Amino acid sequence: MFEQKPNQILGIASLTKLMTAAIALENYDLDQIVTINNVEIQGSENPGEFKIGETFFVKDLLYALLLESNNEAALALSQVIGEKNFLELMNQKAQTIGLKDTYFINSTGLGYNAFNISSAQDLASLVFYLKNNALLWQISRTKDFELHDSLGSFHHKMENKNELLANSKVAWSERIIGGKTGWTPQAGNCLILVLNSPREENLLVGVILDSQDRFGEMEEIINWAFAAYKW
Repeated sequence: MFEQKPNQILGIASLTKLMTAAIALENYDLDQIVTINNVEIQGSENPGEFKIGETFFVKDLLYALLLESNNEAALALSQVIGEKNFLELMNQKAQTIGLKDTYFINSTGLGYNAFNISSAQDLASLVFYLKNNALLWQISRTKDFELHDSLGSFHHKMENKNELLANSKVAWSERIIGGKTGWTPQAGNCLILVLNSPREENLLVGVILDSQDRFGEMEEIINWAFAAYKW
């Protein structure tokens, strides 16, 4: 419907975590217990939430991963089978589904001299690969979630970083299936948003990379899509 430099290769920051979640969902049991082994990740947006030795179910770490974009959760999930093995699965999956401009160096999306890369076109293709993964999208559109450890003790409350989910002024907010935010100094502000189109059998996928106003720009693009096309 609209594209601008769709194949330009850019940093994708925490949009990475959609692939991280996909690999975890395809390889782990949801009730598998995972131990936190690293809480000192440079550049983490949520420092201090987790402590070394704490244990969580995979499903609950997926909420931390997709709602608050927690880097400790991403690393913990990757370490279950070893970071190197997990990363190989991420890049193999990218190749298998035809993501020609995508390459991962870690499960978090953090990076300074080197970082995960992709293009808007590739990320849209990733969304369509994941479109039938109901749990992933259910988690990604959850506005808030109370995290408990594997023993059932309350840990902390998380809020989704996607501001469009909580925006009552957005007429189409109820159509949102899910999405993912991302930010690093190198990648800028990034956003993926997935909605049901007025034709319920179709998805409307928005991908914005290296933005100064990811939520405002996404709102403008989706408003235009609903207004400019006869559905």
